[in-house]
Amino acid sequence: MKGFTAPGLGPGAVHCEALHPHFLAHPDLIRVAEIEPSSGWIKAPGPDGRIRSNEATLALVAGLPQAKLVHGIGWPVGGTVCRALEALAEQKRWADRLDSPWTSEHLSFNDSAAGPAGFLLPPLQSPAGVAVAAANIRSRAAELGRPFAFETGVSYLPPRPGEIPDCEFFAAVAEAADCLILLDLHNLWANARNGRGPIERVLAALPPERIVEIHLAGGMEKDGYWLDAHSGPAPAELLDLARDFVAGLPNLGAVLFEVSPQFVEALGPTAFLGQMEAMNDLWERRGRRPSAPVPRPVEPGRAGEAPAAYEAALVRALAAPPTSGEPAGLALYRTLVAAFRNGALADLMPYTLRLLGRQLGEPALEALLADYRRSEPPPLFPADEALAFAAWLGSNGPSLPYLDDLLELEGGIVRLVSEGRGGELRFRHDPSAIVAALDAGSVPGDLAFGDYRLALGRGAEPVVEAAAAT
Repeated sequence: MKGFTAPGLGPGAVHCEALHPHFLAHPDLIRVAEIEPSSGWIKAPGPDGRIRSNEATLALVAGLPQAKLVHGIGWPVGGTVCRALEALAEQKRWADRLDSPWTSEHLSFNDSAAGPAGFLLPPLQSPAGVAVAAANIRSRAAELGRPFAFETGVSYLPPRPGEIPDCEFFAAVAEAADCLILLDLHNLWANARNGRGPIERVLAALPPERIVEIHLAGGMEKDGYWLDAHSGPAPAELLDLARDFVAGLPNLGAVLFEVSPQFVEALGPTAFLGQMEAMNDLWERRGRRPSAPVPRPVEPGRAGEAPAAYEAALVRALAAPPTSGEPAGLALYRTLVAAFRNGALADLMPYTLRLLGRQLGEPALEALLADYRRSEPPPLFPADEALAFAAWLGSNGPSLPYLDDLLELEGGIVRLVSEGRGGELRFRHDPSAIVAALDAGSVPGDLAFGDYRLALGRGAEPVVEAAAAT
């Protein structure tokens, strides 16, 4: 927003549990922690289930010695369906508690009139798309009560005929919304590598005084595309480009590295701290070169196309079988949606999937999961995914020994935790024996039939109080 002077927070990283010890051990090297609150939230079952913060996580990150920034990852601002009222109340509470000088979220959409998308998708880049995003951003900033920055997005779709190019679109949204920009350089790097145009053109078009935050990350090749996977160190060429670019940013408040939690171990402590040194180097180069305003004309874009119709058509295309004439990139998005949804099930129902894989074989398990995804729309929260899968599998799955017990065990734990209550789960076979066999790499043998009960305590983490057979 015009007139906003970003505080100079410094270099840092996006926080996750696996990196928490580094934040504590290196506060001089890591001066900013970006917090993604919804990664620690719990939601009651159903589309209208209440969202609850994990207070232990909030207290943990509040105790970090770094300055904090709050970043959203589930309620993007680029689409016509932008339902987020309860989530925004929690987001605001976290931002207030952590004293975040600005907040941010993706310039994408993940919901539509045709239903949820299951992944962050690129918005319609037209004058109407600019107006939708600007209205969402103004509303979001008012709800959160602090300056707001949108994150420049990645798109695996080719440029569409008549659309506003990426560079002018980002600039137009920022000007129309009078907001700040979180410049994700790796997103733009991926866009350039995937054929959406030179990254230098995008950087030249952005209003430098609105860029308050920069993200850098690493990626990987997948099906002929460069993925914004946050899977390793930032590419050397991207760091070279960033060193020159930050010199012209007069209002930069933070330079952050991000790596996804599942890749932290592979990255390793030495490489992570090396990335922190690179972020410190970038921070020292900021604002050395005066930036001169440049004219940023906006191309008209395709006339007559409604953002809601575009969003619904894209979501329907992702849910439909592939066709020979579909745009490039749709197959990759289908793969990413499937991986995201399967990942939620692997996290919350690992023993159920393990039993299915060993009894049916991996190809049959993949086919079963594909049938499930075609039958059930993608929910936003992993707990809703797990409960929907458990219900679907109970009605449509194969008849396998001990499958009902595992659905009761893992689905029951998810249900009780998401509802925030304790309770008792009951089984026909000893669940500890089933789990032990699967852990040992085998299929459970003949187990005694009986009435087995598992009592779970209250709280975000279930506590086993008793497991007895009668």
